[in-house]
Amino acid sequence: MVTVFLILCLFVAWRVVAQDAHFHNAPVSSSQQKNPYAGQSAAEAAGGKLYATDCASCHGAAGQGTGNIPPVAIGPTQAAPDGEIFWFITTGSVANGMPAWGSLSEEQRWQLVTFLKSLKNSPAATAAANEKEFTPVTTTAPPPAAPFVDFRFEAPGHSRKITLTTVLRSWLAPRMPGRKLLPGSPYSFMRPI
Repeated sequence: MVTVFLILCLFVAWRVVAQDAHFHNAPVSSSQQKNPYAGQSAAEAAGGKLYATDCASCHGAAGQGTGNIPPVAIGPTQAAPDGEIFWFITTGSVANGMPAWGSLSEEQRWQLVTFLKSLKNSPAATAAANEKEFTPVTTTAPPPAAPFVDFRFEAPGHSRKITLTTVLRSWLAPRMPGRKLLPGSPYSFMRPI
């Protein structure tokens, strides 16, 4: 019984390792595909135009990534074989927000792969990916009227408990000048001051 359990554990572990071994679970056969346009500057330029049109809005102009969209100039994309990237561009991943670009011709998808691989040592991509500086924007706009709260007037690390009473107070106060919410029950009526 122990032998069967160990064999089953080894099989499961092998499957887990096999799934993580390829870029976005690309099939093994895709890693064997060779990019017919690798190293061609014309294909790189054409791929750059396609990237600017179809990919830059999510992955960033220099491939640095945006928000929760991963960078393509550094990381797993640069370490993956060309065939696996081609497969992923073709099939996409709807669950992760990556559309399938199978509607592009095979030549265009290989041109995209060529362009992506050219980003590896790009100074613009490296600088954009490593950019950690953030400059806050200052504004002189007046604070919003109640019941809205402006983040500029909140202190970091401090929070306040929002209760029905505070919601009623902030909502009713501007609508009923000269009245005050009675202490106690949040369901109290308003009375004149």
